[in-house]
Amino acid sequence: MERSNSARAAQLGELVTGRRYFLLTLAATGIAAASAVQRLRESPTPDPRASGIQLFIVELLSSRISAMIILHFFLVAMYHAFLLLARAALGALRPLELQQTKETLIPFVLLRCQLLVSTMEPSGHRMELGMLVVWLAALAVLRALLALTQARFQHLLTRPMTQLRDLQRLGAVLVGVIVLNLALAATCSRLRLFSNRIVHVPWFEASLMLLKTLELGVQVGFQSLDVRAASLSEEEDSGYSENSEFHLLLLQTVLSGCYLVQLVLYYLYVISVDQFRVSLFDLILILNVKNATMRLLDKIKHVKLYQRVVLDLDQLFPDATADELESVADDVCAICLKSMSTQAKKLRCGHLFHRLCLRQCLQKASVSDALAGLDPLTRMANGLGMEGPLPPAASGSSASSTSIRCPICRKQVCGGKCDEMTSAEPEHPRPQQPEAEAAAPQTEQQQVAINNVQAEPQAQPAAAPGTAAPEEVLRFSTAFLSRWVPFPNFSFEIVRHRGGMRNFELNARWSGF
Repeated sequence: MERSNSARAAQLGELVTGRRYFLLTLAATGIAAASAVQRLRESPTPDPRASGIQLFIVELLSSRISAMIILHFFLVAMYHAFLLLARAALGALRPLELQQTKETLIPFVLLRCQLLVSTMEPSGHRMELGMLVVWLAALAVLRALLALTQARFQHLLTRPMTQLRDLQRLGAVLVGVIVLNLALAATCSRLRLFSNRIVHVPWFEASLMLLKTLELGVQVGFQSLDVRAASLSEEEDSGYSENSEFHLLLLQTVLSGCYLVQLVLYYLYVISVDQFRVSLFDLILILNVKNATMRLLDKIKHVKLYQRVVLDLDQLFPDATADELESVADDVCAICLKSMSTQAKKLRCGHLFHRLCLRQCLQKASVSDALAGLDPLTRMANGLGMEGPLPPAASGSSASSTSIRCPICRKQVCGGKCDEMTSAEPEHPRPQQPEAEAAAPQTEQQQVAINNVQAEPQAQPAAAPGTAAPEEVLRFSTAFLSRWVPFPNFSFEIVRHRGGMRNFELNARWSGF
């Protein structure tokens, strides 16, 4: 049933965006225009002070059917203009990118429509409504182009070798969005398309989109530095500054804070115009502020992790000696597949990596938890299911989220109990080869243990008289509701003791919003 519904939705999308549908819309618009011209000829003597174009527009919009046809033609034309602009700027468009753009654009347009309905004067004319529709359509095109650029950037991050020219193209598109956004706001103010009641709305929207575009631009610049640093030669490595990436990440956090402040001011302005009342629209505004606050808190946490892990790379791992580099002269780095001649770091498991490659892995581990056992490939490598519980290094606090594993042998090399054990052990040279060879038996033992656990039947035998009775634990949490509605987080835990008597124990915990 779900596949048939998705297939029907895809067929409907192809029909609506097809060339035949556009030609039919164009024919209906031509018929409406011809009908307006015919009515204008049959009407009595028009006002000589009005021009012919104004009389034609007034006559065309006088009928509701003609107005709906014109509005529909305008929206279809704007959609095709967006596709033409996007293909000219970004090249071929992927279906997933278009789907993500539609999912982003629909709530954006609905919220702005509700905002205009709530703040407009009751005695609005059709001409004013038409100009507002034109402004909203142009704003939606810019927002869709920004969402499409963000989807393309996320796609580039998943590619093994990102080209610098692709990131430069994204930067050029973002610059164009900024210029068109400011030009649209200036045009609305120059032509006075908005009434005095909502005259500041276009500048609020322009400022929000500007901050959103700058935030994405910082991410593109952040990735461009990594790509550029990876392409530098060994002689140019000395001129590369790692603090610049930290400053870019800090700038992104500042932009997120500015976006939150601007969003709160915008909603306060809307409430001052429309007066606060308990309605669905006000709850949506509050939810948007909450989501922006959570994004800001995540950015702050990422900055702290980056500063603690990435910038302390020299203290975490020692440099490889000349003898160690000579022993792996015929080998390559497992991350970038380039020869290891200089600037190599040695992990506690004995494997060597380029300093820049290791720093990028630590950066991804601290920012996106790519090496902390959260991505699908790492979960499969660790013997965990796709929907299973997180490993202790990933399900703990922020301090344990910096637990890094070696990309080759998957041994823990940073964070958690590894640091405590290392500090407690005396410092003495460790041979590299025995540790690398010892990783294979340990991996086999872990795999055997995992297979035994998976093959274990669900029904457990009764406990012996001298042993503790097994327990069954059922956990439930409402944390997922806080993403959509302002609901407190409650955690329930039901423990069933499987002894001689069936005893149940209920534990509840409240962790706030």
